[in-house]
Amino acid sequence: MSWYTHTIFALIFTLIIFQVFNLPASILILALAGLGGLAPDLDARQSKIKHLKVPIGRRRKDYIKPFLPLAGIFHIIFRHRRLMHSLLFIFILIAMAFGIHYFYSVPAFYYIAFLLGYFSHLLVDAMTKSGIMFFYPWKKSIHFLPKSISINTGSINEHLFFAFLILVMALWLKFNPKLLSNLMAI
Repeated sequence: MSWYTHTIFALIFTLIIFQVFNLPASILILALAGLGGLAPDLDARQSKIKHLKVPIGRRRKDYIKPFLPLAGIFHIIFRHRRLMHSLLFIFILIAMAFGIHYFYSVPAFYYIAFLLGYFSHLLVDAMTKSGIMFFYPWKKSIHFLPKSISINTGSINEHLFFAFLILVMALWLKFNPKLLSNLMAI
């Protein structure tokens, strides 16, 4: 799937889980969910997260690509849709989150948002023709849709799925005005 489909799905998935469990949502929570939704593709040759620009100055040319070195290392070490698209890697991330929380006391909501975004990426990639090796190192690909209706990246089916997700997000925000006002509060 394309980066924009992963991002919108991560936002919707995280908002739903946060609302169901009555957790506080904010712009930072959504940013972390969106980042989590892109993170599994750090091992891909051309991923959006690899080229994500963070401004560091006033001029347009003043930016850094903070994930570029990490993406380069991950691309060399891991093959795409293997370890980073697996349950094993989610457990590694959870262990890292516990460690960071223990030493730095960062609120758990932030880890939860990132991990939900990360997991949502795996759900969406499991809808594609190639699927994911969810139980890596077991090499069997998992597919959530039959191959006949699975989604190819960049296809009309993906664009229709993306449009559907935009509609879901718009309706979710329209019928949850409190959520929208909470997101806009800084």
